[in-house]
Amino acid sequence: MMKDLNKYKKEISLPDFLISHFGFQESSEKSTRSNPRLENRETGEIFIIKKNIAGYYTYWSPKDPEIKGKTILDFMQERLKREGKGASLYQVALTLDNYIRSGKIVSTENSVFRLAEKRYEISSLEKEIKPLMNQYFFKKRGISEHMLETPVFKNIFGEREYFDKKKGKVYSNVVVKLFDETGLVGISQRNLHFKGCFASRSEALAATNPDRSRPVDVFYIGESMIDNVSHYEMNYDSLKDKNVVYFSSEGCLTPGQINLLQKSLDKIKPDKLVSLYDNDIAGQCFTLNLFGNIVCKGMGEGITMRLKDNIKENFIECEFEMPECLSELKSKDFPPRFFSESMSGDVILGNQEKVGEEAKVLWTVRFQRTLDNVTEFVNKTMIFRLGETVGREIPLTNDFNDDIRAFKGIHPDWKMGIKGDKFIGVKVDGLGM
Repeated sequence: MMKDLNKYKKEISLPDFLISHFGFQESSEKSTRSNPRLENRETGEIFIIKKNIAGYYTYWSPKDPEIKGKTILDFMQERLKREGKGASLYQVALTLDNYIRSGKIVSTENSVFRLAEKRYEISSLEKEIKPLMNQYFFKKRGISEHMLETPVFKNIFGEREYFDKKKGKVYSNVVVKLFDETGLVGISQRNLHFKGCFASRSEALAATNPDRSRPVDVFYIGESMIDNVSHYEMNYDSLKDKNVVYFSSEGCLTPGQINLLQKSLDKIKPDKLVSLYDNDIAGQCFTLNLFGNIVCKGMGEGITMRLKDNIKENFIECEFEMPECLSELKSKDFPPRFFSESMSGDVILGNQEKVGEEAKVLWTVRFQRTLDNVTEFVNKTMIFRLGETVGREIPLTNDFNDDIRAFKGIHPDWKMGIKGDKFIGVKVDGLGM
């Protein structure tokens, strides 16, 4: 098995693999050898194949917004699950190795497909990032200037100019760098009217500066680095003497990002992992997906979760997969009523079923798609998989940047204050704090 899973993404020609083994074919009108568009007429799937700035072959679906920036590892994991087989990354790697040994893999070097390279080289992109000079964005966001000079956040934010040819204007964007195991692979950038990512994001994270001279107390992970620095300022008195590291997934949370965070957890071994995702359904689904798949201090080992967020039909389905022996132990502590208690609306508990030759067991729970239900199910997943190795802090408003703006009196819809040792907040048109 390849020790570096990234090699599968770089060295196996994804379009050849899909065509040879999974019934895909090129779309006659829209596909080119440098920009393949593949269709599976039996399943109705349509994939556009791209090479990201890290050199990974990825696929995107114009029909399904959830399928974006996926790699051959994601594809095989999904196919193995459909077939009722073990779908861990280890099993995926073994399956791909079988294809390689049988000579049924076309390497990227020998493929007729020559995917277009990204226009920007990372070295060129890095040169465009300048030290942060303009504090206007942070002032409008309620973030104090001195927070950006703390050891945790110093040099985390930069600036990058963008010239809009149509308007003839130069815009200055606030930038954070995105890294994977190989180094810088992209950036996330924003101003008061725009936000977006440039180059690779699906398998990269932004991170702050740890104090490498002492153990790390907490890993925090949030939806944006702006939310993270807002959280740090609001909790500065309790955090300033701790060794904390903030990670940001910059607007999404993909399997690749979870895998990268897992490697940092395994290497650095912080005392705790804490989620800071937004107080909305999407944000809490990110937390649910994180706590359904991450392993902390050995907790959660052997149990994976697949989350299906069906917005159209207004339900969320969570499928836990674990070895049969572990399922028997879990059944004693977590009877079916554990998953349905405190959940509003209909909660459907699927039968426990065995799959594959490895005596795996699936537990399936489906519930109505409401914020209260997702929030409650995150609590259940934390208890079921991870115990006290993880935590979650939920903003009172939508996110922690809205919280700090409300606390400083510059949010148009919210006001916040402190009662005892807790933050409290209300809508402006509410009855008061």
